[in-house]
Amino acid sequence: MTFAVDQLCFDLALADAPVPERRIRKGRSATATTGQKSFRLESPVHSRAARQARGAVSYQAGLAAEDQVARAYTRKGADLIAERWRGKGGEIDLVLRDRTGLIFVEVKRARTHDAAVARVTAQQVARLYAAAEEYVGTTHPGQMPDMRFDVATVDATGEIAIRPNAFA
Repeated sequence: MTFAVDQLCFDLALADAPVPERRIRKGRSATATTGQKSFRLESPVHSRAARQARGAVSYQAGLAAEDQVARAYTRKGADLIAERWRGKGGEIDLVLRDRTGLIFVEVKRARTHDAAVARVTAQQVARLYAAAEEYVGTTHPGQMPDMRFDVATVDATGEIAIRPNAFA
């Protein structure tokens, strides 16, 4: 979608000022100067409202992915202990318990499972470890339960892939 700078200036009631004959392409911005005023004109792709809408959709999609993964673990016999547990060290998407011990799960959603796994950064793994250490310290003081760290990915079709002991 393109917008003519002169059309936008007309909409701003500035039609009497000379305006460059330049178009704004999708994902680009331009500055129009009329008299002594300058206006930054952005395409809707980068507008604040568009970014907020994309962020809200991504947030809800992430929550849905976490819910799907939690249900997959509970079908396999695990007990869900906490969702989006937050400590000083960071956030843990899911905390579960099964017969082997505690399971800390990082959930990622993307078009493909490989793309989702690629989004797990070394910094994120370090934060996950720190948050898990804090979680165990506050919920199991003086104990060291068996635990593992899984990465669960959800692709564009809703298929779930679980990688147990993903960081081992």
